[in-house]
Amino acid sequence: MDAARNTSADLDSVSAGVRTGDHPSAEIISAMLKASRQLQSYLDGTFCDFGLNETRFTVLKCVDQTAPEGCSQVELAAQLDHAESGISTLIDRMRESGLIYRLRSKLDRRKRVLLLTPLGREVLVELEQKRIQRITALLERFDQPQKRQFADLLHLLSNELTRQESPANAPATIQHDEFGNEHFKQVEAAQEVASFGDRSPAERGSPNSQTPAA
Repeated sequence: MDAARNTSADLDSVSAGVRTGDHPSAEIISAMLKASRQLQSYLDGTFCDFGLNETRFTVLKCVDQTAPEGCSQVELAAQLDHAESGISTLIDRMRESGLIYRLRSKLDRRKRVLLLTPLGREVLVELEQKRIQRITALLERFDQPQKRQFADLLHLLSNELTRQESPANAPATIQHDEFGNEHFKQVEAAQEVASFGDRSPAERGSPNSQTPAA
């Protein structure tokens, strides 16, 4: 009887900890989320110095990586996982800012490609240097073993998140057929998710399935 009461008390203690955020695992995740928001704000300060934001910085990096051939807006949209129509507006604004060219491809004259202007390239180089400086300053109080351990733990967490999100770990749902027999639908759900990646954009209803602008 006492043992049962002790067990119940232990469970209540754990439940209370989860509710209040005092549970060790909850505290860890809460601290990581807070640090993530602080880190994002810290790095965003670099963009402000150049009048950019993270999205434009990412566009500059992606376009730079395709040099000297360049890439089309459709290709850029696919790389960023955005609709081509949304990318078009962004590119127009970056062209007006003198950061990006939209030129006819030397390999295919029917195709227009994006390339960085000298100003765009200069801004990208300076911005990346500033980010490295800020990151270095942020971690300078950590020694190499601490950095290595931190990186290893983050990799472990990332791998575990990937595992938890996999179709194989999707919760099973029970359905009844016309004869009243129960069937677990987990396997079918997993197969459907797996086949999703094999479908065309039109079949998936992806925003990138829109017809590219001429």
